[in-house]
Amino acid sequence: MKIKFSLIAAVLALTGCGDNNIDIVKNYTLPIKKSMTIGTAVDGYKGCQKVKWEDVSGNDLKLVKVTCEVSNDVLKAEFDKQNARYEEAVQKAKDDAQKSLEKTLERIMNNYNELKTEGSSDANKEEMLALANKFCKYDEEKAKKSSFSAPVNCDNDAIADELANKYKLNGNAFLFSTFVSQFQWVAFDSQRPPKPIFFGDMPKQINSRSYELKFIINTDKTVDIDRKAVMIENGERKEIGSGVLGKFYER
Repeated sequence: MKIKFSLIAAVLALTGCGDNNIDIVKNYTLPIKKSMTIGTAVDGYKGCQKVKWEDVSGNDLKLVKVTCEVSNDVLKAEFDKQNARYEEAVQKAKDDAQKSLEKTLERIMNNYNELKTEGSSDANKEEMLALANKFCKYDEEKAKKSSFSAPVNCDNDAIADELANKYKLNGNAFLFSTFVSQFQWVAFDSQRPPKPIFFGDMPKQINSRSYELKFIINTDKTVDIDRKAVMIENGERKEIGSGVLGKFYER
């Protein structure tokens, strides 16, 4: 009986050791996070759909690891928020381009009226916009380089010919060549892709994320968090700082 009892006691001691280390960590209150215990913070964090505690002690080092599997609702909310900010920036870029286009077309129409002859027909902004887009095309490569001209390729001879022959404008006037060159800016504002001013990472759909944090149990039963944590996104492991622990204290 003594042998049997001793064996059971030994098994209980061994199995209880790991749980004891986990309990020490979970019941500990960090000096810099006095609002709640570590266990209350992690287990009560709604952002985790699954929490796993493990005793990973070894080599005389008492170590407890906790893994938080982030919920799909949190990942979707993060993406939706970031994407909404990006879409807002895109729309602002489009609005700014439209305002610039309207101002350019106003200048075009003012110059058009100055160049009219007795045989000239009336024209509108839509016609001038169509003329610009007919003979000018946005050039992405030019857009990458600094230049005082618009990053478009225009057939200025064709534009001048249509203005002089179809609309009967005064092609000999000093203003005429300047007028023709203005169509590059019309094409630029109407054809350029929106380039939003956006600070931060581009919206990216994250399908899975988990955090791994480790806690060190000192000889006096105080607990320190390992400075290195791990984030696993879409299967890719990335070392991050232990500051991520602050997330779990958010309520």
